[in-house]
Amino acid sequence: MLCGGWGSVAAQVVETPTTVAKGEWLLEADIASGIWDRTRLEGISISGYEVIAAPVILSTGVTERWDVQVAFDGWVQAEVKGGGQTERVSGWGDVWLRTKWNFYGDEETGPAVALLPYVKLPVADSDIGNGEVEGGVALLYGQPIDDDDWIEAFVSGDTIRSDIRGRDELLVAGVVWGRNISESTTVYTELLAEWLSAEESAVPVVWGIGVSPVLAEGFALDFEVLAGVTSEAPDWGAAIRLVWEL
Repeated sequence: MLCGGWGSVAAQVVETPTTVAKGEWLLEADIASGIWDRTRLEGISISGYEVIAAPVILSTGVTERWDVQVAFDGWVQAEVKGGGQTERVSGWGDVWLRTKWNFYGDEETGPAVALLPYVKLPVADSDIGNGEVEGGVALLYGQPIDDDDWIEAFVSGDTIRSDIRGRDELLVAGVVWGRNISESTTVYTELLAEWLSAEESAVPVVWGIGVSPVLAEGFALDFEVLAGVTSEAPDWGAAIRLVWEL
């Protein structure tokens, strides 16, 4: 994600309210990311992982405060072991259509707020996707704290298919604090949480720390390590990303 006017490009999970400039293009991609988890369920040890390769978001500005985006979930491979059994799935993910409207403020000078509605096109392989059209909307916030520090936050609401209840509501929220430690390097820490109506008592919370070096004008890499804060969250995660202003 493009971090306002602080002289660097960053790619944490939390979205920025700043839109891509009119007529410009932005490519955001995970080169690779993964999560790993080990837990016990009714006395049985269960371990698993999920690895994702090449999910991308391509954005272009329509006006100075409005952009449109196409996202692809990439290749997914997952495995779960427990009770002497192993289950593996793999395949291509879904496509998403998104648009962002920065309806208030400017992150360079003060608070900014944006709306980001999105809808899923269910094109994923059957082992990966549920074959259902789903969508939601996110409210995004960001502002500078001082010359080198900034914060961004978001909350999103989705309606998703449920085999038991028909439809469930999913809320996801996050906040990130970042600091420019040089003209070409940003460090950040973020906290992410989600709530699913079908599992009201389970609230997975994840904490991440990362660094985003700018390697060339408009091109940055991002390295992040994540750890589960609550028992419902995966134990560990990691991601290598790129952000490229085309």
